[in-house]
Amino acid sequence: MISISSYSFAGPSFDNLESLHTLLSSANHGLVAWDSEWAGRLSLSVDKAIERMRSVRKDYALLDRVTLLSMHLGQSAANGFDSKDMIVLVGSARGATATLEAATASFLQGERLSPQTSPITTAGSISAMTARHIGAVGGALSMSMTCGSGLQALVHACYLRKCGVSQSILVGGVEAPLTSFTKAQFQSLRLLSKDQSSYPSQPLMFEGNRVVLSEGGGFLLLGDGGRFEIIGWGEAMSVEGSAVTFSQEAMERSMAQALKMSGLNAVDVVVPHAPGTQLGDRLELDAIERLMPGTKVYSSKWATGHSLGASGMLGVATALLILEGKDYIMPHLHGWVSTQVAETVMVNASGFGGNCTSVILRKRN
Repeated sequence: MISISSYSFAGPSFDNLESLHTLLSSANHGLVAWDSEWAGRLSLSVDKAIERMRSVRKDYALLDRVTLLSMHLGQSAANGFDSKDMIVLVGSARGATATLEAATASFLQGERLSPQTSPITTAGSISAMTARHIGAVGGALSMSMTCGSGLQALVHACYLRKCGVSQSILVGGVEAPLTSFTKAQFQSLRLLSKDQSSYPSQPLMFEGNRVVLSEGGGFLLLGDGGRFEIIGWGEAMSVEGSAVTFSQEAMERSMAQALKMSGLNAVDVVVPHAPGTQLGDRLELDAIERLMPGTKVYSSKWATGHSLGASGMLGVATALLILEGKDYIMPHLHGWVSTQVAETVMVNASGFGGNCTSVILRKRN
């Protein structure tokens, strides 16, 4: 069992766990128009906070938005704790994509690149700058495994904690994918929602693809104490299927591993990956039903959209609220009640390439 000492979350229309609860309790999503599609942008308070960070130090001015978001959330989660010996581990699918895309465009136009281009566009710069910002010298690690990045980072942090590598690990998942190139890639896949109804993001609907890209992130401090703990986890890869989906069998294996580690036959609620794709959502729900028939399923992506590599950590945020006894519905599914008084919640994440990850959480007695 791994204790969660502290946490910090942010995304569309929320800047902490309490405001996420307010959003999920309403019938209103936090998404906005993005040309002909939709997007989930950071709340105004978080947006202002990360932009103010550019003036804190000279070398912060050129940092990518996702790096600043990681530094902001990491500092918040580590606040009040001795950060010196912390290990910082951050997952992100796209990484510093806005900065990389801008630098590439400049290069193709024949412009001379800034000497800072390489260090600030590497995947490792996110965790490195976060560690520097909070004064952590225990080590900085990064992970990028498509949309599973954040939850996989959490699993690897749990292994580090379990093996006794460090008594204090700050782990997060962050994403800022609202760029023209990222959007064009998802348009080519025909995954983005153009739905003009009250709910453009529609996980578990199975009627076409209705994915909404969003910014967001979350950090957990794994240490001692805290109200919540991680009691099981699992990972699996698909050996069949395409490069853009996963197999039902792989998701079942991931969830089964997590259940075996936790000593459970089933959990009370599953927070699925389910970003709003017709095929992937159905495969995941079928896998859940085969392994744990009748288990409640709740996705918060109707309100927050899909934050790619950060989505697993925002799934953890939803799980913590459910473990606090919150009861939510998915209004786009006509009021289907999906949560209850739960003692255990499983969070799933999956990504292009067929990787699947599952984590089980519970509230400490």
